[in-house]
Amino acid sequence: MSVNLKFSYWKYVIIPRGRREEGGEEKGGRGRMRKGRNRVEEKKKEEEGELKSIKLAMAIKVHGISLSTCTARVLLCLHEKGLDYELVHVDVASGAHKKQPYLSLNPFGLVPAIDDGNVRLFESRAINRYLARKHEDIGIDLLRSKTLTESAIVETWMEVEAHQFNGPIYAINHQMIISPLYGLDPDEKIIKSELEKLEKVLDVYEERLSKSAYLAGENYTLADLNHIPFLVYFMRTPHASVVTARPHVSVWWNNISTRKATIEVAAGMKLH
Repeated sequence: MSVNLKFSYWKYVIIPRGRREEGGEEKGGRGRMRKGRNRVEEKKKEEEGELKSIKLAMAIKVHGISLSTCTARVLLCLHEKGLDYELVHVDVASGAHKKQPYLSLNPFGLVPAIDDGNVRLFESRAINRYLARKHEDIGIDLLRSKTLTESAIVETWMEVEAHQFNGPIYAINHQMIISPLYGLDPDEKIIKSELEKLEKVLDVYEERLSKSAYLAGENYTLADLNHIPFLVYFMRTPHASVVTARPHVSVWWNNISTRKATIEVAAGMKLH
């Protein structure tokens, strides 16, 4: 290595070429290498920023709020599939969902709605079917679409959730959770009547789940997923025992409520 020699009162100072001398600037190969590395790092950051912007632009836009059970139903599907999405907050408190421009997404003024490129949809169960079909080969097959019989069974229990389970649990949650938010007392007569209906549905579930791990068979599907948002809130009420008192329903709920996607989405469903 070629060196410069400087005489010091105390010692000889050996300074290799390309190193910084006192009061001087960096010279030589190492300085150029460092500047080169800095340029590479800056370029990499720029590219990462551009990539993030592109992914955000391409991400499925979900218009809604995380507290909404129907919005949460869609988010659960997106999480299970590992799809990129952007939650576009709709100011429900101010009535934004009942005005334009939101009404152009859902003319009934309810959340959620999605914007997936040139596809705009509303109704959470329909959205989930669309997502599961479009991204059939990504992540878990939530419709068991490879087999006609399995797919038909999934569809059957999805119908059960929508037409048998949803009605009573919605009414109970409304009385137990929503009414108090508006300073209203829960109507105990409605709660009692709807609990009786819900228990009859859960008796059917208990029988079904004594024969299979999930409602549509041995695989987790939309038939199970679609139940989760209302159950998240219901299990925080004093009536959660109607679920836990039924052994197979209780095991089923424990299995679906501890999934990674459920934990992530439920974290955004805390009212207090």
